[in-house]
Amino acid sequence: MELDTNLAIAVDLKTQDEESDVKYEITHSFSSTSMGSGTVRDQNGGVMEPGQYRTIIPNSYNYTFTSTDLGKRKIYFTIRDSNGQIKRDSVEIEVANIPFTFSGSSESNSVYLEEQTQFNFNLKSNGNIENIEYKISYEILEGNGRLTGVNGNVLQNSKDYVVELGDFSFFYFPESLGSHQISFLVTDNYGQEVGPVLIDLETKQNDFNVNITPSKTSEFVNIPINTIIDINEIPEETNDTYEAFYSSGKNSSLRVNGTEYGPGEKFQLSPNNNNVVYLGSETGQHNIVISVESSANVTHTASTAISYNQIDFLFTGGSQKSDISVGEITSLNFNISESIGASNYKMRYSLNGNALIKNENGVVVSAGNIYEVPKGNFNWSLEGTDESNITLTFYVQNDTGLEKTVIISVNVIPKDYNFTANATQSKAYTEEVVNTNFNITELGIGGDTYMMYFSSGSSNGSFEFQGNTYAAGESFTVPIGSFQGQYTGISESNHNIEFTVRSSSEIEKTADVNIDFEKYEEFFDLTVSQSSQDKFEDKPFQLNVVTNATSGHDTSVMYQMTFEFASLNGGYVIHQGKIYREGEVIPLLYGSDAMQFYPQIDDSFTINFRVENSTGISQSTSESIIMLKKPTVAVKGEKHNISCGGLNGCDYVVRIYTCFAANCSEAYNGATLQQVEVRIYNRKNKRWDTMLFNYNDAKGSGVERYFELEEEPKENELQYLDQDYEIRVQDNNGQWSNTIRGTIVRV
Repeated sequence: MELDTNLAIAVDLKTQDEESDVKYEITHSFSSTSMGSGTVRDQNGGVMEPGQYRTIIPNSYNYTFTSTDLGKRKIYFTIRDSNGQIKRDSVEIEVANIPFTFSGSSESNSVYLEEQTQFNFNLKSNGNIENIEYKISYEILEGNGRLTGVNGNVLQNSKDYVVELGDFSFFYFPESLGSHQISFLVTDNYGQEVGPVLIDLETKQNDFNVNITPSKTSEFVNIPINTIIDINEIPEETNDTYEAFYSSGKNSSLRVNGTEYGPGEKFQLSPNNNNVVYLGSETGQHNIVISVESSANVTHTASTAISYNQIDFLFTGGSQKSDISVGEITSLNFNISESIGASNYKMRYSLNGNALIKNENGVVVSAGNIYEVPKGNFNWSLEGTDESNITLTFYVQNDTGLEKTVIISVNVIPKDYNFTANATQSKAYTEEVVNTNFNITELGIGGDTYMMYFSSGSSNGSFEFQGNTYAAGESFTVPIGSFQGQYTGISESNHNIEFTVRSSSEIEKTADVNIDFEKYEEFFDLTVSQSSQDKFEDKPFQLNVVTNATSGHDTSVMYQMTFEFASLNGGYVIHQGKIYREGEVIPLLYGSDAMQFYPQIDDSFTINFRVENSTGISQSTSESIIMLKKPTVAVKGEKHNISCGGLNGCDYVVRIYTCFAANCSEAYNGATLQQVEVRIYNRKNKRWDTMLFNYNDAKGSGVERYFELEEEPKENELQYLDQDYEIRVQDNNGQWSNTIRGTIVRV
């Protein structure tokens, strides 16, 4: 029987006594020599497990057997009755594969590298293949290549792929030259193999043909010729790459894809038509040989011939003037005439000397550059830029490479001019501005521009022109004709100033000016005075600073002042709304300049003033400031018991002392104490009370001076007992002392 199919087994059970009540059971088992097992089903399709009994009635039955394993089986069927009798019978079955055949071949056994060839296969089987699956695998035994399915999918080496019975195909692409051998093997899902089927083929090298075809076989020198280089691939569309070079035995070039190549230089070509341009730059026959090598290392050559001819012409030229001055323009006249043929012309020139050359459109043309020129008469121009004997050589060349020359000479005479300079004064003070007059007069054609600079030797000075100041050696543009500048001497010395002018024609002229500069010193007297008002701490007073130049004042001279204190630092100066402290520079107005001094102490002090002007002259003076010293206060506050001894006991009083044995309030500078201000906390009303007393109304005797604030018969009725106070005194100048704080004490 075949694998995985059903085989009928007839089971026949008969009894000798049909009326008997005996019961029967059946089971089955596989012999020990059986290869594999299988499944036994009863007449109803129920699976019968080996070794398990089931009831059976005497009759004829069709059992079935199926197996998925190959090999021979021996099945024992055993029947037992209810009386213990046992009967056994057996069947032998062999499970075998379904045979199949597999064959294959190549459509072509000789192909080119990477050329596709088809492998055709046939798979046949005559049995029941309902549950059979076939897989194919391959192995490349010789050569290199790739195998694809009909849809282009690449098949991997030694990997299984499902195939169907019948005809099918694969495609093979050889990737190496020489012999190729591919082995194919087909296996069914029961492990049955057919193969290997071997396919052999040979791979040939890709080839090609090459041809070169010019559009013309005759032309004038330097005229390009369109040419086709045709590469015909064998087989078609192999898409190899191609490298080529050419030779011609003549001077020439080949333009491929916009790039020029000479003989022997390699360039790339593509399959099929390549449009190139051949240019012969030498007369005669050009025997062109093109050599092409493919990426498959195959080389072929092709050849052709082109004859190149040359055109003759006549070239003349000359200058309208042979002598000009710098800046003058003369015409350069040329003529080109042909005897036969037609060509285009280009011209270049070389120059010995300096000149400005322009073409017929007024555009500057440079020596060594090549310019297109017309046939017949045409004109360029020459402008002399400096003194020189100019020699120009003009070279004209036609398309065939024939070149002719013309030499033209022009003598350029330099431009000239006169330059003068003079100062309006020969003596001046340092930093004083001296006007200097200049004149530039052009000789001849003129039209130059001019630059000027100055030098003053070891003397130090500057020059101002048109609002800009220049140091020695700095160049600046000056006009033609008369103009004026200003020289300022900085150092004290005799300034020998040399002014140098250079024209755009490189002509240089100088003119000297002598000015003796002396240093200006402005001597002056200095007076500082203070206002006559009394001086109090924190009350500013006026200071007047007077400067007087003894020989006259130069308004360009500036003054400044500093001050310092001889001992005590008394305060600061306020000048034009700005505060200046000791040592800071105060700008002064010449003459009388007022400012304020703000005292910050009440002790007298001395201020030392120093004034210096911009010529380096200085003066110093001192001013003593007598300050009216504010009074000082001496205070103590006490609670006293008075009038003690009666039936009512003592009275109680709170006193403020402003003079006592240990200390006493005091006024200064002849002033007298005038008032006493008392601020004290009222513990009853919970506020500060303020009281003002005339100093002379104080009570007491000797040094004891006091003011009674309150008196009460009971101590606990005192408002100021044990409270804080603040006391100050005022003198008859209106100055208050500093405030002294304290607390009422009990004595």
